[in-house]
Amino acid sequence: MRRHLVAAISLSAGGLGTPAALAQQESFPITENFDSYPVGVFPCVGAACAGPNGWSIWYLGGTPGAIVSGNAHSGANAFQITAGSDVVQTGNVTSGEWTLRAYTFVPAAATGTGYFIVMHAYNGVPAAPDRWAIQIQFNATTNSVVNFNNSAVLAPLIRDQWVELRAEVNLTSNTYDVFYGGNQVITGLTYATAGTPGIACLDLYGETTTGMLFDTVSVQPAGPAACYANCDNSTQAPVLNVADFGCFLTRYAAGEAYANCDESTQPPVLNVADFGCFLTKYAAGCP
Repeated sequence: MRRHLVAAISLSAGGLGTPAALAQQESFPITENFDSYPVGVFPCVGAACAGPNGWSIWYLGGTPGAIVSGNAHSGANAFQITAGSDVVQTGNVTSGEWTLRAYTFVPAAATGTGYFIVMHAYNGVPAAPDRWAIQIQFNATTNSVVNFNNSAVLAPLIRDQWVELRAEVNLTSNTYDVFYGGNQVITGLTYATAGTPGIACLDLYGETTTGMLFDTVSVQPAGPAACYANCDNSTQAPVLNVADFGCFLTRYAAGEAYANCDESTQPPVLNVADFGCFLTKYAAGCP
């Protein structure tokens, strides 16, 4: 897999040379259901190109995927990877407990491999070299879900239905757990084996597979730190304020899964009931 090949190459000034660090989008937390984008190529074309809402192509290369409609976990659209797709969302989280989630759909006819990857250093943020923390491989050739870091088979691959992949990361204890299809498949593994624990990059990567879908992707604080009504994830008291209403309106207008406050499933999933739901949660306050 290209990941480990790249990691093994020296990118020092005396070697191949390191591209100037991109202006990173401090985009975590995020919640994304891909419904605010037109059907077609996503997020942009060209290595390191910058697309909408912090989505970009891997800075050393890679190709885009596509926004498709007609089969989605939430809303109307989903993101489809193809062979070579390398689509990332970057940030610089360095503390706390975080939940990273994606719903996956592997068609019955799919072969090859796709990946859900979390990096704790990316393109010089917070410091070179690039470092990989979580690499979950969806292997449609062997029909298995694999921890690519140690080649351990975690579970049989579930096809032709939407399946949750969830990683619970504790940056304080430097550990992580992974759940697939509601079952815990990784418990308490070391998150960052070198360098400082953090969340610098979420990478949806298609090595050889074509047709695998991702939807309802999120990187959010876990546990008590997560408060739905604190839409902008502010930390200064009072954490609930008028900015949260503006944040909710923006995310509603963008068609984000976050705005489906009442978790309805009948279309349109975003409707006036979500505003009432948000008001109720706001009135209840944060823990």
